[in-house]
Amino acid sequence: MNKKLPPRLHQVMISMSMGKTRKQIAYETGLSIHTVKTYIVRIYQKVGAVNAPDLIRIMYENGWLLK
Repeated sequence: MNKKLPPRLHQVMISMSMGKTRKQIAYETGLSIHTVKTYIVRIYQKVGAVNAPDLIRIMYENGWLLK
């Protein structure tokens, strides 16, 4: 699966993979917490994840994280 995410969604996804909280991501990106939550839902939908650990597993399996 090779889902192309828009740059902002990709940025949020990478931040999540680094263990950052929604609040941290919002602060670092200048987005509202509500926008970050919406982006996370969109990321889950696009890659087929159901939660954060599932997202990390999918990222790892698809080579989106360093092995």
